[in-house]
Amino acid sequence: MKPLISLKELTKEYNGKVRALDQVSIEVRQGEWVAVTGASGSGKTTLLNMIAALDRPTSGSFLSKRKRGRGFAAKRSGLSSNNFT
Repeated sequence: MKPLISLKELTKEYNGKVRALDQVSIEVRQGEWVAVTGASGSGKTTLLNMIAALDRPTSGSFLSKRKRGRGFAAKRSGLSSNNFT
């Protein structure tokens, strides 16, 4: 089964100095439950913002599948259609 969300080596840097995410890779498949936990400032909100397409990664790739009608179809936004380097 293909993943609903696939992140590969996602990195987010702010001002070229602060690295909020450092090559994060994860796949989430239909029916799986996921919890994002960590200390304050560890990148949880940044990760969720990437998944929700509210922010763009500095590098890496993102793909999501969203429910459309009766089936699932790959939906590629400006964020998810690119590899960022």
